[in-house]
Formats: sequence, structure tokens, C-alpha cells
Amino acid sequence: MLLWLWELFEGSEAGMGLSARSLGAAIMAFAIGMIFARRFKRTMRHWGITDKPKEFGGLNVLTKIGVPTMGGALILMSTIAAVLAWCDLSSSFVWITVGVGVYFGVVGAVDDILKARTERDGLSRGAKYALQIAMGVALAVIVFFPLTCPLDKTEMYR
Repeated sequence: MLLWLWELFEGSEAGMGLSARSLGAAIMAFAIGMIFARRFKRTMRHWGITDKPKEFGGLNVLTKIGVPTMGGALILMSTIAAVLAWCDLSSSFVWITVGVGVYFGVVGAVDDILKARTERDGLSRGAKYALQIAMGVALAVIVFFPLTCPLDKTEMYR
């Protein structure tokens, strides 16, 4: 969104290059994370999505009791907000990257919710590996076989 605004000034001193947009997106994502972190932690505590630590040898993990989990969701949301604000949304690679990030975020959220709501240890190791491999194969097909890619094929070769 902000990219379209800056394109109005393209060619002038106010025009933004990729490095400036990347820096702006990083600062924006950090600021969003910092602004909403306290509210996010309170919400996760309210919903009962907190850490239930296991015993790890002699380590004192009791201090983690009641600590909200799903911090990755906050990081993912702030990153997506920055991407939508600063990236070229006409690029299919931006959407592929956002899609992959959301996919892995959902896998992590399901794992955290299962840990918090049940006595299980979340998703099994095999399920996590299978979901990650499935996304890796799908991503490889999309990137390496552009003829099967439903996205704009001319952009794949730029």
C-alpha cells in the first residue's frame, strides 16, 4: 500500500528503493509487535493458552507456568501487516511467501493450542515433519515447475 504512494514520487529524491522499503517494513513490524504484545499476552492468558512446562532434568522450568504461548502468531501478524504495507503486492512471490508463512504459522498455532488445551504434547513429531515436507514439496512444484504454477508465468522468469 505504501509502495503505491511512493511510486508517485518515483524518479525524485523522495522515491524509495528496495533497501528503504525493507527497513521501513522491519521497523513497522517491530513497532506493531511492541504495541500489541501486552494485549496479546493478556488475551492468550484469558483464553487459557499458556505454557505447561515439562521436567527437563535438573532445569528449573517451573517459572514458565502460566506464560502465554503462541508468540509466533504475534510475530506473524506484525510481519504480514508490514508486508501488506510495504511490499509490491502485484508480485506473486510476495503472495507465495505470505502463504508459506501463514501455513507454518497455522501449524505452530495448532501445535500450541493442542499443548495448552490437552494433556498431549501437541502435534506428534511425525505430523510436524509430514506437514513441513508437504509444504516443501508444494513450494518446489510452484517454483521449479512454473508451467503448473497458477500464478502469472511471465513473472516467474523476471
